[in-house]
Amino acid sequence: MRRFPLWKHALVAVVVAVAAVYALPSLYAKSPTVQVRSAKSSSPADIKTLRTVRSVLRKSGLRARSVKLEGGVVQAVFAGADEQLKARAAVADALGRDFVVALNADTNAPPWLASLGAEPLALGLDLRGGVYFLLQVDVEFAARKRLRGIAGELRAQTAGLAVRGVSLEGSEIVVESENAGVARAVLEIIEREMPDLNAPSDAETVMRLQLKSAALDEIVDLTMEQNLQTLRNRVNELGVAEPVITRQGRARVAVQLPGVQDTAQAKAVLGRTAALELRGVDEQKSASASLMRRAKKGRVPAGAELFPQREGGDLLLETDVVVSGENITDARPGFDNNNRPAVHISLDSEGAEKIKRYTRPRIGQRLAILLRDRESAEIISAPVVQQELYANFIIHGRMSSAEAAELSLLLRAGALAAPLEIVEERTIGPSLGADNIRRGINSVIGGFAAIAVFIILYYAVFGLISVTALLANLVLLTALLGGVGATLTLPGLAGFALTLGMAIDANVLINERIREESDAGKPPAAAVDSGYGRAWTTILDSNITTLIAGLALFAFGSGPVRGFAVVLCFGILTSMFSAIQASRSLVNGVYERGKSRKLSLGLRLLNLKRTLALMRWRKLTGALSALFLLVCVFSLGARGLNFGVDFTGGSVIEVSFPSRPDIAKVRAAVSDLGLENAPIQQSGDGLVMIKAPPGGDGAQLSERLLAAAKTIDEGAAFRRVEFVGPQVSEELFISGALAMLFVLAGIAAYLSLRFKWKMAVGAIVANLHDIVFILGLFSLFQWEFSLPVLAAVLAILGYSVNESVVIFDRVRENSRNSRKGAEAAGILDSAITQTWARTIITHGSTQLAVLAMLFFGGDALFLFALALTIGIFSSIYSSVLIAGPIALRLGLTREDFIEDPALKPDNPAGAVI
Repeated sequence: MRRFPLWKHALVAVVVAVAAVYALPSLYAKSPTVQVRSAKSSSPADIKTLRTVRSVLRKSGLRARSVKLEGGVVQAVFAGADEQLKARAAVADALGRDFVVALNADTNAPPWLASLGAEPLALGLDLRGGVYFLLQVDVEFAARKRLRGIAGELRAQTAGLAVRGVSLEGSEIVVESENAGVARAVLEIIEREMPDLNAPSDAETVMRLQLKSAALDEIVDLTMEQNLQTLRNRVNELGVAEPVITRQGRARVAVQLPGVQDTAQAKAVLGRTAALELRGVDEQKSASASLMRRAKKGRVPAGAELFPQREGGDLLLETDVVVSGENITDARPGFDNNNRPAVHISLDSEGAEKIKRYTRPRIGQRLAILLRDRESAEIISAPVVQQELYANFIIHGRMSSAEAAELSLLLRAGALAAPLEIVEERTIGPSLGADNIRRGINSVIGGFAAIAVFIILYYAVFGLISVTALLANLVLLTALLGGVGATLTLPGLAGFALTLGMAIDANVLINERIREESDAGKPPAAAVDSGYGRAWTTILDSNITTLIAGLALFAFGSGPVRGFAVVLCFGILTSMFSAIQASRSLVNGVYERGKSRKLSLGLRLLNLKRTLALMRWRKLTGALSALFLLVCVFSLGARGLNFGVDFTGGSVIEVSFPSRPDIAKVRAAVSDLGLENAPIQQSGDGLVMIKAPPGGDGAQLSERLLAAAKTIDEGAAFRRVEFVGPQVSEELFISGALAMLFVLAGIAAYLSLRFKWKMAVGAIVANLHDIVFILGLFSLFQWEFSLPVLAAVLAILGYSVNESVVIFDRVRENSRNSRKGAEAAGILDSAITQTWARTIITHGSTQLAVLAMLFFGGDALFLFALALTIGIFSSIYSSVLIAGPIALRLGLTREDFIEDPALKPDNPAGAVI
């Protein structure tokens, strides 16, 4: 046996040891925590705050595991989520608006791990509970707002010219001039003063002006930047710990709020535009009854805009804004001199100077306070200016104390530059999150235990080495995911389980190859060297095809599906290191000293002595496959797939009741919301699931439905909410189709480089067989086809081709060693027979991991695991009985390999990898 260099032993030991340290924090459970910090960064929480929190908890009868002050933040740790929620409410009521009280989770890992930078894996919302929103930003609103400002500037610049009017029509500014001379003067002003506009080449009496594309892009970027900052400020006001707010694409924002369950409040605060403007009232025009009548009919006089008043009636306001929400530095709820709810406003120096200059000559006139929200706007009050205003003043109107508090929050956080629309929402209740993580971990543990027992029983000492390498793979993968800051989702946990089954494939390839070399009469050292050397190219080929599928999932997937892709891709990298380097280090450590020692390779139950003559039956198996595929295709054409809400749009709302509710009352409540035909499913443990079709105000349906459920039982609560708007569902469908095409094209391209095109086509046809098989069964039984199921299908695309790669690698090798004139069918039969044990063991091991998901993963993973189960069974059949026969049908011969100068023989000496 070639001596494994000492530096490689040391490298493997150091890598695994370091990974173990950085994976360790993820083994410690997190405890629910209430986090208290000051609303003002300049005055952090102190010992007085700590004592107050302890006093509130004691008076409320709530026992905390610990209450500590660290870095200006008070943290109270609790045993369960119920105590956490009660404590947050009690502490927030006691401390008031000067403090932000947020839900969090504190790790129980020893502090020395944190000092090394070792942090536990971040959990996704489907494992910890919370709300996910995908918000569409109305960038056209921002563009119109900019055009409105430019139109105002243009009116002022052309005030002395014979211009009939400057109006805004859609995304264009329309300028009407009296004659060509005036038009030329206007054009000169536009070219000189307004570089953002596309000026026409010739002056015309009617000119239509649009924003330049570069100016529009700048507006979009500035709008997104302001909205992101405003949303972050508002989330801070909501008291959410560890929120995630990111831009997605050109005009979307993804918001994750861990621990939040009051989605109504979250929507109200995040989505409100709340743009405050102070404008002067055009007293003369507002007092004219004829002008007001014409304005209400749409003929608003120049230089004015018509707005409704909250207290009734309408007013014409000046178009110029005196002060906007951008000048507000603080806003606090309070009361005016008559004890009416009001908002106390503080302005920056620029705003203070503006309002001072405006109000000084206008004492006795009215100043309107205009509140814009999306496309609507209303005058909340129009008080008379009684004195010169400056940096601090009060606004009031017909508002309640709650409305004053909400308005002050929105103004304090800043105005949105453009309105937002919720196009996707996913809410996971804390109980479901805890259930998901428990079931996911059970799946991983169950899959590992099943694989470990089977592999050790079958391969003896080499099996024990393989399981040790598999454990090292789990450690490496956990540490790597934590190191790059990846978020672990429920499909990501499923990716751990699937990685276990796929990681053992490399070990089985090596073990079976060592067994073959040993049976051929090679001494133990040479058998080990040759086994690792000859298995390398096959391991590389099979893992690259799976990596292609993982990259497609990452590129085209979103949310939890992308989490699955991250685990799958990193799992491929760690499994190659653990199977090739770590296991080789262990093998050499065991056998290097006793050079003549017999290799302990366990059982030989699956090793066949007679060649399987499977190609003889290829016409029969081909006919049976064609018949079944026709049934699948017919079902797909006639019945189609039962697409889930991800692809169709609509809502799925799951409500938990303390006890089994009266289903008739539930149906009546749902009918009252206009969902008479919505499917309702009820389970024995008090869970009710309602599916609402797309259309209507889907983003607000969940709150109305929960309110209706609470009339049946006050203890009703969300367990799960999924809302997908039609635009997002269409995009997800297109992304799924593109991902599938990307995987097929990528695998085809790679196989064409590594093998003859005839073999590549055979492998691709076998792949398509597996996909049609899975989709056909989902169509026949009308199982729901969702995003996680699509992820499973794409994973099978990469996994299924592995066996074809293994067989074709062996065909290529056998072709070089076979006699001249040997038939390709016989070479294929020989390759299938030689790799038969590997086929059964690797697919069986992967199936054990997937079955653990099927049985322990719960409803959330059931269909995902079912698609994988079907795909694994199908891949055995297709790689053995479809890929080879298709290649033969295309004219595959032994000479295809012998005559290919690009193919190099395997390293016969088995170089140490």
